[in-house]
Amino acid sequence: MQVIGVNTVSHSSYAESTKKANSASSAGISSTPKTTTEVVTLSQAAKSGEHAISGVVESLAEDNQVYPVEMYAIPSWYGEYLFEAPMDLGGKGDWASVKYPQAAAMTESERDEYFGFITGHYQAVLADAHIDSLPEHYNALIVNRSSSEALRQQMSERVRNDPRLVELMTKMGIDKPLS
Repeated sequence: MQVIGVNTVSHSSYAESTKKANSASSAGISSTPKTTTEVVTLSQAAKSGEHAISGVVESLAEDNQVYPVEMYAIPSWYGEYLFEAPMDLGGKGDWASVKYPQAAAMTESERDEYFGFITGHYQAVLADAHIDSLPEHYNALIVNRSSSEALRQQMSERVRNDPRLVELMTKMGIDKPLS
């Protein structure tokens, strides 16, 4: 498990600390905003999911070019195969088991297997379409909606024809891409 330290300062406490620091500095006293450190852990499943997303797109950018960040986007339909992480800061570490209890109940090897299948099928769809670079990926899957829809249908077909992946998806409670 990976542990990351995060420094946080709330806006209200920062504003209060800044006011105190300004008055203290005018009185010749040094003061800085107080911060707290929170520990955040990433499970192996989260790391696998992270690699399922970033690994595919980043592998297309291996030509050492500098691209705008939006070119690293994934199509929204690919996100349906993944887990939605909370966007609020300071959330509880058990968000995944609360939001996705079926997936949390699976073994780590089953979750790894699932993300491996999803990544493999996505890469195969890209290879079949001769999408070999980040600009090609961006244009075919983000800019060109009809191309993205055709590739989504190919991905859905591959997934539906993979009995083990369908079994894992059912076990995880992921059914949207199958419908």
